Amino acid sequence: ARALGGGGHAHAASATLKGITLIEAKEKLLATLKKLIIPQKTAADIMSFPAITLPSNTPLSEAVLLMRRYGINACPVVDDGAVEGVITRQVADKGVYHGLGAAQVSDYMTTECEWVDSGVSLDEIREKVIVHGQRLLPVMKDGRVSGVITRTDFMKLLQEELRATAVGGVRTRSLGRLMKERLPAWAMDILKDAGKVAELHGLKAYAVGGFVRDLILRRENLDIDIVIEGGDGILFAEDFGRRKKLRVRAHPRFKTAVVIFPDSFKLDVATARLEYYEKPGALPTVEQSSLKLDLYRRDFTINTLAVALNPGRFGELIDFFGAQKDLKEKVLRVIHNMSFVEDPTRALRAVRFSEKFGFKIGKHTQNLIKNFVKLDIFKPLSGPRVLDELRNILEEDIAPRAVKRLHELGLLSIIDEKLTWDTDREAFLERARETLTWHALLYAGEKAEGWLVLFLALTDPLDEARLRALIKRLFISSRKRLAVLGARAEGLRALRLIDSGAVKKNSALYKLLKPLPIEIVIYLLAKAGRDETRKALSTYMTKLRYTKAELKGADLKKLGVEEGPFMGKALAVLLEGRLDGQIKNAEDEKEAIKRLLADNEGKGRKKRQQGS
Repeated sequence: ARALGGGGHAHAASATLKGITLIEAKEKLLATLKKLIIPQKTAADIMSFPAITLPSNTPLSEAVLLMRRYGINACPVVDDGAVEGVITRQVADKGVYHGLGAAQVSDYMTTECEWVDSGVSLDEIREKVIVHGQRLLPVMKDGRVSGVITRTDFMKLLQEELRATAVGGVRTRSLGRLMKERLPAWAMDILKDAGKVAELHGLKAYAVGGFVRDLILRRENLDIDIVIEGGDGILFAEDFGRRKKLRVRAHPRFKTAVVIFPDSFKLDVATARLEYYEKPGALPTVEQSSLKLDLYRRDFTINTLAVALNPGRFGELIDFFGAQKDLKEKVLRVIHNMSFVEDPTRALRAVRFSEKFGFKIGKHTQNLIKNFVKLDIFKPLSGPRVLDELRNILEEDIAPRAVKRLHELGLLSIIDEKLTWDTDREAFLERARETLTWHALLYAGEKAEGWLVLFLALTDPLDEARLRALIKRLFISSRKRLAVLGARAEGLRALRLIDSGAVKKNSALYKLLKPLPIEIVIYLLAKAGRDETRKALSTYMTKLRYTKAELKGADLKKLGVEEGPFMGKALAVLLEGRLDGQIKNAEDEKEAIKRLLADNEGKGRKKRQQGS
């Protein structure tokens, strides 16, 4: 009211407008409101940052490479902080096509380019983007380009406004109550403390990714990843660690750090970053960025959610890419069409997530996978990255279904071209998983590496040479895992002997199977086709391998057995007698030792007589 020439106080005010029409009064009132009322969202809130810019003397060929690298379609041209114009990839590409790659971007940029200050409202942005048709709007702060607003960014914002209007106004979803219900108190304390430390440094902290996704799905997940926006995540992690007296391990190349708690809980911290790939399947090059661009580099929309941790915003949900909609509709979608080109292992991950969560792979995403299989885009993929994703699949309860889906999408060939799939292979994999479950329930104290058993079942069609080549390509280097996989041939030989009926005694079965790792025995139990063979393997698993003699070395000494090879033979005789049911108790064992000693003495006497 004061701005219109009136006055009053905080609860009541008035102004009289004279000498103008009603329409003029309305326009003046609206203009004053726009000028004085602080907008709910400003350019700074919706822009993408940091801005990727080009100097005006950049050759068109270099401009094309830079825009391809960052996946952008237009770029501000800037000299000494001032915006000179905007160059689009379409124009630069066409210039290169016509042999003008050496020409400067200043020769072909659009110079009729407007910009906005970081604090302007949506109305002014709307005017420039929609009315003036500007596809890329630079955002200025302190005389420099601090970010850009694309036409796509603004259209998405308008869609959000329309949806919000349809349900009765703009609403920000908070997960604060859900976090309090679902998370243990110690986890809530960590998240709140992280937000407070970030606030002290003028940074923004967010919990991101699978942790937020599973929170909304009501699935247990305490694998917490924090992204720091506006500064260095490593410096944040180091200060957080100092305050909590915790160990911090930094990875400067990737701008990440791990905060390690005394109970081995780990908090992963990353600087908000963008990535670009020099070639398909390569490791990414990392640069500092904003939360939005950090989330854009992720694999699927359902993994792009973030929750604000700073005080005052704690629990606020951020959803740039429609993840909530996809979670509700149970659909898995990539964020952009080059997703599988940049990281082909995402195709394996898509199968794991879809089967794990009961989601369908979106039609477009599925078509992208099939197309990249045809193009053989997965060929240069490194073995360790394939192994990581394959292991993640085989460790899930849904492993047999997931492997079947890999086959349907043509992805099994990523692992090995000779792998086959049919109903028998599917049943074998399912039996292996069930046998693992049975073993885990009965022998909780004995850990078997379950994914290795399923890996053996999956690679069962491969001969020994092919399996060794696959192990080498996947860089399986753990001594234990190599020992397990290296014992496959011996295990299969044992299985053939048992199948043939040649193994009559329990002691012979024990000697055959005892040297084998437990993973191999579980694999054989799942593979066995005959009931008699399965019964023999089960008897070994449940009974024979735990069989021991009651008498120990000290007991044998008292009975007159001297230390040396003969004592080892004596203990072996006791074990064999126990296994075959000829020895029932300790008294039987003593009698067996007496007979063995007498027999040994007789043999010694005979030998001495022959010598004399």
